[in-house]
Amino acid sequence: MKNNKNWKTISMVKIIEWDMGHRIVGSGKDNNLHGHHYKLEMEIEGMIQKESGMIIDLRSLKKIMQKHVVDQFDHAFVFSKSDALMVNFFHTNKKLKWIELKDQPTIENIGQLIYKMLENSLKQADLNLKIKRLKLWESESSCIILS
Repeated sequence: MKNNKNWKTISMVKIIEWDMGHRIVGSGKDNNLHGHHYKLEMEIEGMIQKESGMIIDLRSLKKIMQKHVVDQFDHAFVFSKSDALMVNFFHTNKKLKWIELKDQPTIENIGQLIYKMLENSLKQADLNLKIKRLKLWESESSCIILS
């Protein structure tokens, strides 16, 4: 069967998951230490490569997402540099896995950080792909979408 359609671009979605803790200072219950099981859906867009017949090998895309998201964030604790309690604790417990952010570790700020990290990694890999949409789930009923 011959494909007569000349697609301009094709989108592909890859999903990864990880667990991470955080604390949002001054935000009611979120002021307490707590964690979530995160799910990230990244939709990328690109042209089909003649040699491979793909826009990217899914294993390659998984490796990029694993390296720049899961390896960095899985089982880490994320906090704001303005959170003196967490800064003092983690700076004296350097063997623990933690990430200090400039801003509050809200899903919106974490999502923007992840978007920038993945966007940069795709550019550096010279894959001619762009992120069309990033959907970050903090729970089964709550997510943000960056596009």
